[in-house]
Amino acid sequence: MRTLLIVLAVVILPLGAYSMASKDAAPFEGWNKLDTKARAAWNSHDPSKDEWLEAIVGADVDIKKKHQAALTKAGFVYRSIILNFATGRIMIKNMDDLTKLKFVKSVEGSTSLSKKKK
Repeated sequence: MRTLLIVLAVVILPLGAYSMASKDAAPFEGWNKLDTKARAAWNSHDPSKDEWLEAIVGADVDIKKKHQAALTKAGFVYRSIILNFATGRIMIKNMDDLTKLKFVKSVEGSTSLSKKKK
C-alpha cells in the first residue's frame, strides 16, 4: 500500500503541477477560446504592426444588434453573421479584447478554400 501511495505521488503530483503551469502560460484570459491557427497568429505577430487575422467567431447565442456592437467595439470587423457565427477579421493585438466578451465561445482562424492566389 505504501509503495502504491509513493508511485501515485510521483506520477500525479508532477502532472498536476504541469497542468497548472500550462494554464499560467496563457498570454491572456480568453486564450482557451482560440483555435490553433489563431494561437499561432498571436504567437508570431509583431505587436508594433497592425496585422489582421481572418476569423470566424462562434457565440453561445444568436448574434443580434447588441452583440454586433460589442464585436465592433472589441475590434472585430464582421463581414457576415449567420445565427451564432460571425465571419470577418480582427487585428491580432485585439484578440484578447474579443475573447473577453462573455457570449464569444470560440475564435477560429479561417482557411481559404480557394486555390486562387490573391
